[in-house]
Amino acid sequence: RIVEIDLTFSLKFFLYMEWFDPRVTWRNLRPDIDLNVLTRAGDMELIFIPTFTFLNTDSVARSVVDEKTFVFCELRGNASKSPSHELEEAALYPGLENPMVYWRSYHQEFHCDFDLHYYPFDHQACTIEMWNDYPASSIELVAGDMKYSGPLSMMTFEVTGWSMAKT
Repeated sequence: RIVEIDLTFSLKFFLYMEWFDPRVTWRNLRPDIDLNVLTRAGDMELIFIPTFTFLNTDSVARSVVDEKTFVFCELRGNASKSPSHELEEAALYPGLENPMVYWRSYHQEFHCDFDLHYYPFDHQACTIEMWNDYPASSIELVAGDMKYSGPLSMMTFEVTGWSMAKT
């Protein structure tokens, strides 16, 4: 939803983050990621989950971990056997090779400076300004596959493109 008078646009979007943590060792990962989901009550509170701030919102909103959040580990690396002194035999997977994945839907209103001086012969670029809350040396936001699934033609506007850029 775009409201030119309020200089805002509302989006429903999915935030998908992927990162490696060399401090973690996973036990008995499965190829099906649905079987590697971390539970809110236990595991999610014990691991590092990066957060991002959405700068161009009224409340300077941040990414959150709540009941709508899914965090899981994706099996990519090879396993090693657990040490012989452990009672339970397990396949161990290093966090450096097997990424954690964060997935959550958001519905957020963002600010956009509309310049309608040349309307209807103008071009507007509205952005989602995200700030990585951690030093660049530890976590880096990487542009991945972006998909736009909303309508391209609206009553007043037409979506002609979308992209992700590091600024």
